[in-house]
Amino acid sequence: MKRLSLLPLLLIALLIAGCSGIGSDNVADIGSDVSISQDTYNRWVVTTAAQANPGSKPGLSEAPDYKGCVQQQKKTVSAKANLATLKQLCAAQERAIKQQVLRQLVTGGWIAAEAKQQGIEANSKTVDNALAEITRSYPKVDGGVNGDDLRWQAETAVLQQQLRQKASAKQKLKPTEAQLKAFYSKNSDLLADQPSRDVYLMLSSSRAKASAAAAALRSGTSWNTVFKKYNDSRLWNSTSALLVNVNPKSWLPELSKEIFGAPVGVVEGPTNIAPLKAWSVVEVKASRGGKAAPAYAKAHAQLEQAWLAKQASSAGESAVTGLQKKWQPQTTCAAAYAKWYPCKGTTKAAG
Repeated sequence: MKRLSLLPLLLIALLIAGCSGIGSDNVADIGSDVSISQDTYNRWVVTTAAQANPGSKPGLSEAPDYKGCVQQQKKTVSAKANLATLKQLCAAQERAIKQQVLRQLVTGGWIAAEAKQQGIEANSKTVDNALAEITRSYPKVDGGVNGDDLRWQAETAVLQQQLRQKASAKQKLKPTEAQLKAFYSKNSDLLADQPSRDVYLMLSSSRAKASAAAAALRSGTSWNTVFKKYNDSRLWNSTSALLVNVNPKSWLPELSKEIFGAPVGVVEGPTNIAPLKAWSVVEVKASRGGKAAPAYAKAHAQLEQAWLAKQASSAGESAVTGLQKKWQPQTTCAAAYAKWYPCKGTTKAAG
């Protein structure tokens, strides 16, 4: 089944209310101050479904025919697949979308509830900037999200960042020598200059096409031309064949041997990349050697700053990820959703 391109973590449009218990028109209530309305939930489901199945008729459900989804599945699964099988895939996809939207909205609701409790208000200018970026990400869909929904998404994303920053700011204790030495032992590579390479890369699911690409390159055809003709975007979704400053720490492990074992200026391939079910063709344009980390004594001040930064970052992440423990027990969902995670009493496995 096609891997869903679902909404980011904070797809939020919440109604702030002052009542307790689950409202008759709500999907979920979080504490006594934050509610997710049924209308809000429905709009995000419509938008998410439209993104998952471009060209389908907007709506909460395509059941029982799933015409738009079936057409999309034929393109991504198989045009020869049994219709009943495709409908089953579509039904499963629809349920997955609805559950995912609930998770995203409730998770954002936890952030809104926590920010309200801590007296944190989103910076309006930052929200405006975030909104401009978010708005470009979503096409207009009949019955889908509106301007208020997108503004809430932007506002909640800003609140999330402000919660992180507030928690991070509290981490000011200096490390002991024992802590710093342990940190150096595990993270000395943070102070090293990693080796890096500029490399041309293309991938294909067909050995024949990869062989043809390699032959064309060796005969003088440009990488730009070869990449456009032979690269399989489903395997390597890039607009350019050239990658700059690639280093082993940040690179795909499946391709590290090909990238960092190849000589400079030589077309290598086709090479079977079994974990990716692909064939690669690479050419290293430039290679730069790395530099080892300095000794502990020389790096003391730099290490202390890195330690503090990591502690602050961890505190900021915990301020957000720890919200589940606090707010899930206070998340009451309507009967139709009560068994879905993250409603009160549910788990990810059960959801």
